[in-house]
Amino acid sequence: MSNNLEFCSSFTRRQLKEIAKFSVPNFTLDQNPTDCPPGSLRVSFSGPSDSLYSTENFLLRIRFPTTHPFTSPEIIFDTSTGLPSPFHPHIYSNGHICLSILGDEWSPALTIQSVVLSVASLLSTCAEKVRPEGDTIYSERVGDRSPLLTSWLFDDDTV
Repeated sequence: MSNNLEFCSSFTRRQLKEIAKFSVPNFTLDQNPTDCPPGSLRVSFSGPSDSLYSTENFLLRIRFPTTHPFTSPEIIFDTSTGLPSPFHPHIYSNGHICLSILGDEWSPALTIQSVVLSVASLLSTCAEKVRPEGDTIYSERVGDRSPLLTSWLFDDDTV
């Protein structure tokens, strides 16, 4: 796997170690220094093979709050480059992801790699490409505000 990694400032020692160890086939960890918000990076990947998304490409933006690792990183599908967020019952059109480990079930033991794999797993098990109920209202109301400010209700383990 090719790991194209260019750093911004503001990463902690732990985050730098996680970034250095990141090795997931078909995922590329990268950052464009010209538009690099402090403490954030991007992961590009193709949809999981044998899934509804196998022919699509995606870009995740990962931003580490100052309280990381005690709180989860902010992870969204970054649509600013023209790549879409997937149509999925747990992914909003503004890129926000409703995933328990990005909320109540976050643990400091989780790594960038484990969270990215969880997002890929979310895509690989999807049976129908649809937006979440209330997507339009939520996305318009919240806009590009951090998903860490949203109180998620995790009640659907079937997708």
